[in-house]
Amino acid sequence: MPAKPSASAAGASRFTTEAEARAHCPGDKVVWANHNSKAFHLSGDRYYGKGKHGSYMCMAEATAAGYHKSGTHHPHTHSGASSSTAKHS
Repeated sequence: MPAKPSASAAGASRFTTEAEARAHCPGDKVVWANHNSKAFHLSGDRYYGKGKHGSYMCMAEATAAGYHKSGTHHPHTHSGASSSTAKHS
């Protein structure tokens, strides 16, 4: 019997094995999601399947839960204005 996936707060399913994730989302890519950084890694990436604080997820579910592709900036972390910019007189 396949292991039951755990669900994140956003409702995305998390899996301990790639095979379980593939069975859950056959029409989607499977990614390795790092739960601390909210970044996901694609198959072939050196961090795919690695890390203590991660799991396999469907890419669509990971994206819907706020994860972003590794190596890209998360859209909610950069507002375009820097609060550390000093005003010049």
